[in-house]
Parts: sequence; structure tokens; C-alpha cells
Amino acid sequence: MGALPNVPNVIKLNIHWAVLGDPLADTILHFHYTSSPPDDADLGSFLTAVHTNVTSTLAPEYESGTQYVGSDVKDLSSPMGGRSTDATIIAGTRTGTRLAPATCALVNYAIRRSYRGGKPRSYWPFGVSGDVAATGFWADAFVTEYEEAVLTFVNNLIGTFGGFVVDNQCQVSYYGPPNKILTNPSTGRVRTVSTRRDAPGGTGEPLVDIIQNWTGSKIISSQRRRNRNA
Repeated sequence: MGALPNVPNVIKLNIHWAVLGDPLADTILHFHYTSSPPDDADLGSFLTAVHTNVTSTLAPEYESGTQYVGSDVKDLSSPMGGRSTDATIIAGTRTGTRLAPATCALVNYAIRRSYRGGKPRSYWPFGVSGDVAATGFWADAFVTEYEEAVLTFVNNLIGTFGGFVVDNQCQVSYYGPPNKILTNPSTGRVRTVSTRRDAPGGTGEPLVDIIQNWTGSKIISSQRRRNRNA
């Protein structure tokens, strides 16, 4: 259906991870800004804050075989919006036995808007075997620790960077009702296809929701596609 629509006053941050040098996954976050759109230099200042805060707040949550391998950020307000890339490599400092590559910690984000379906969340390659309780869940102390680490990391990215001002973490919703129900004529199987909000018959432009709260999950999460890169 073509490129996604513009989202005024929002930047998208992709944080890249690797295990023993192999690509692992991205953690994607969105931030809302109140100033004029940032240029490349502004976003470069933002990424300097990102890798500085990875070192101070996130590296203690992942072990040395896991690495932050840089990040990129872009302004979503126009197709020609500012962009910047960081290639800094930061190994984790947590001691302990590495878990399976798909293993990750989950942070759920609360927003004011209620809707049916998945809610905003992010996955982080945190934890070692010693952080797993006898119950098979993350230990309570580790949940508190990594939740606080992500909260601090995000809060340290709220502020002024060059010429633009970030005021909140947010989520962007490109899809919404009405959904289409499609049936495969040969198999009879039914699948639901979401409608882009800006499509004919959709509900309008993308929605931006400000993140209100962060909650770490005790459940040990998995992104199985990561195993293909292990």
C-alpha cells in the first residue's frame, strides 16, 4: 500500500543488539517532541545521549556476550525528515551464564486510550541464568531492577538535543478498525487484515499515544525468530 503516512512531532529510535557478533534484534521506541522538526545534527546529539545511557543504565542488565551495536533514529514528520546513525559497540557487564538467544525481558507500557488488541511493549535482551527464580519466572528483584533501568534510560532521553526538544515517550498506531475478514477460497481458512487508518474507509491519520507508565513482566519472554541468528 505504499509508504507509511507522516507522523508529526515523532521520532523513531531503533536500538540494535548482537550476541557474540551475530545480529540479534532491535528494540524500537518512539518519542514525541514539541519543537520544530530536528535536523541530522540534532538527532546525532540525541544518539550520543542514547549510547551514553546504554553504558550507564542498560549495560548492567545484559551479559558480556550480548552487545549494543549502535542505533539509528529518524524524524517521522516527513519523508525527508532528519536521520542519524550511531555505530558504538557496548558490551554488557552483567556476570553469569548466558541464556538462549531468544530470551528477553518484557516491558509493558500503559496509555490512556483503551482498545482491543495488543498494547505497547518492548523487548530487551536482559538477564542471565542467575536471574531466573525457582518458579521459572524472573526473580522479583531482577524485575524491579530492569524496570528501573528502562525507566531511567527513557527518562534520560527526555530533554533538549541540539535544536529540538523531546517531551515524552510515545507509541504510534498506524492500523485500526474496520478490519477485513479474508477467506482463502481453496482452504477455507479465515484471516483478519487490519486497515491502515489513512486508507479509504479508515478512521483517519495515525494516532500518537503518550506513554503513562512502565511495568516489567515476571514472565520470561521469547522472540523465537532470534534463534535463527544464534
